Amino acid sequence: IYLRIRDFYLSEKFQSHPFLICWWDPMQPDIQDPHKKALSITLLLQPVSGITRRLANRETIKSVSFDGPFGQQLHLEHYDNVILVAKGIGLAGILSYAKQLLAWRYSVDKQRIITRKLDIHWEMDDLTQNRWGDPFLRSLRL
Repeated sequence: IYLRIRDFYLSEKFQSHPFLICWWDPMQPDIQDPHKKALSITLLLQPVSGITRRLANRETIKSVSFDGPFGQQLHLEHYDNVILVAKGIGLAGILSYAKQLLAWRYSVDKQRIITRKLDIHWEMDDLTQNRWGDPFLRSLRL
């Protein structure tokens, strides 16, 4: 997705910055608006400089908008065995695939997925990454 954060400097209010959705909390189906899919989304960011550093130092953000998501669907559900590999913050790029595969696997309509085995291999840059990565990985275990 591309985020526009209006809480920052005037020159940045019109800039868009790319991020990956790594997690979402599903919303109950709404008959009035069937396009509603998530109650909240989670983005992981690695503070380096610029906007990611300022976002990491903020407790709250009052005004944000986003465009997307963009990209291609990989259709991993068509494979018997799926292996997802990531290093460091790259975990953000594979969590959504793992979550979707498991959601389909345990849904009422299982005809959509043939995946029998899902392996996730994550190499941490340092042990502190376990603090934010472990809760997501534990949520994937059923």
